[in-house]
Amino acid sequence: MKTFVINLKRRQDKLERIKKRLQKYSELDYEIFCAIDGKTIDNQYMEKNGYKSYPNWYDPNLKRKMTKGEIGCSLSHWNVWKIILEKQLEYALIIEDDAEFTEQFSEKIKLIPEYLKDNDLIYLGRKVFNTNEEKIDDHICKPNFSYWTVGYAVSLNGVKKLVDTGFDQKIIPVDEFLPYMYAKNCCKELEHYNINKNIGAVAFIESIINPESGSFMESDTEQSDIFENMTRENLEKKLHIVTVATYKSDGYYNFMDSLKTYGLEATVLGLDGEDRVFEMLKYPGGGFKVNLFKDFLKNNDFKPDDLILFTDCFDVIFNDHVENIIRKYNKFSGKIVFAAEIYCWPDKSLTDQYTPPRNNETSRYRYLNSGGFIGSYTDICNIFEDDEEIKDTDDDQLYYTNKYLSKEYNIILDRQCEIFQTLNGSKDVLEINLEKSHICNSETTTVPSILHGNGGGDAKIYFNQICNYLPNRWSECYGYKKDISKEINPVDLPTILIIYDSPEYLHNFEDIDYPSDKLYFVTFANLEDGYYFKFKNCDQLTILKNKKKMKIKFRQFVLREI
Repeated sequence: MKTFVINLKRRQDKLERIKKRLQKYSELDYEIFCAIDGKTIDNQYMEKNGYKSYPNWYDPNLKRKMTKGEIGCSLSHWNVWKIILEKQLEYALIIEDDAEFTEQFSEKIKLIPEYLKDNDLIYLGRKVFNTNEEKIDDHICKPNFSYWTVGYAVSLNGVKKLVDTGFDQKIIPVDEFLPYMYAKNCCKELEHYNINKNIGAVAFIESIINPESGSFMESDTEQSDIFENMTRENLEKKLHIVTVATYKSDGYYNFMDSLKTYGLEATVLGLDGEDRVFEMLKYPGGGFKVNLFKDFLKNNDFKPDDLILFTDCFDVIFNDHVENIIRKYNKFSGKIVFAAEIYCWPDKSLTDQYTPPRNNETSRYRYLNSGGFIGSYTDICNIFEDDEEIKDTDDDQLYYTNKYLSKEYNIILDRQCEIFQTLNGSKDVLEINLEKSHICNSETTTVPSILHGNGGGDAKIYFNQICNYLPNRWSECYGYKKDISKEINPVDLPTILIIYDSPEYLHNFEDIDYPSDKLYFVTFANLEDGYYFKFKNCDQLTILKNKKKMKIKFRQFVLREI
């Protein structure tokens, strides 16, 4: 069977792995298609090659535009379809270089020619969201909306239909496009896509191809920059993000990684004056942030209606695209919008000076938080027009609170957490939606764009937990995405002590990717139910269950029986 393997030229590691797997299947006449690399894609490339992305596409789960990698992936599949059409192949198999084959693969692919007589496409592997599908026979079904293009076969008639759509003029992620062509329902982002949906698709009930382990972490489509479409509204050019960071901490990298996820950039103040800033950190206030920001505004000449968005850095992440942030801001009728929090801090005596909640207002977020605000360049400059002095050691939140309470400035609080979500005291009303990679506030019924882990230790711990998943750091399809914001030296990793009172959870440590000399395991339970431990070379431990070896080795082990 003619087979096309899509592989990026720079990913020789994946090429070697897929070639090794394919050695088992002599029935596949495969050739390597050199994929279009998203790293090379920009507006000039698209214009030169006559390609156009669909300007209204917006990922329904990840809340972002397409990445360059997604465009490269879509164009790679598009060009393979054209090759099949040019060669007039009766049918062909298309697989990606991270494909792994199940034991049933050899037997099942013999059925493909027969199934493609009456159908245009058959999925060999996919991510199923709704398993309530119409079964055709013991092997195949009519698929509901499905993700992945790790492996599928197409007929010549199916390829003609795909090419005739002009997909290269309305590019969306290819694993969104294929289900659009056959599924009855589609996401609202494609309600006006206007492409003739005429593909007859089936799928193997049991996948015979799956993505290899760690695919999401190594994905060149997900680990890619957002594509800046020159046909889209240039709203981001009107938004200038500013923050203060005294050094490049883990919080700094979390912040910068969240910006990159949504194709955003920020001006970072403070990194070039660490001696001054570190001296200020001895004091409780953050007045130096205000002074750095004032200097920044004086030294830059923005347009009057340009938007300036200031946030803290170390305990802040973005979780939304620029269009959504601006759309939400526009609801506030051009005012300066400050984040709001539950507690009046740092001066509780000012509580009564805040406007009391209206009869129908239930939000607890009544007090100004200076960790995030957005407004026009003109309005924000007006805050500092009186040139009121603030010492580097003064409190920045008190400074802005007094500005707000004076009612002399165009300031309003984001009491419904539309844009800014402060975490202190909010854990009980926040819900993380892992599938859509966002956080919901059940009290205000909003999905905030920017998360701020203000407050004490509990809020900081909760913020760090959130950062394990957001923004888009975890996928239901693949698991965790690789953190490429910085390289970590294994020597710098912390030592972890793992204490369990029951061996039933030991399987969770199978294939754990962590240096063995940094892990210490202690149990206080009798080791029964098929578990037992075997020492090797006195300093290593292999854990076995039912005499089946598990891939766990620890440098040190302490066993105490109760």
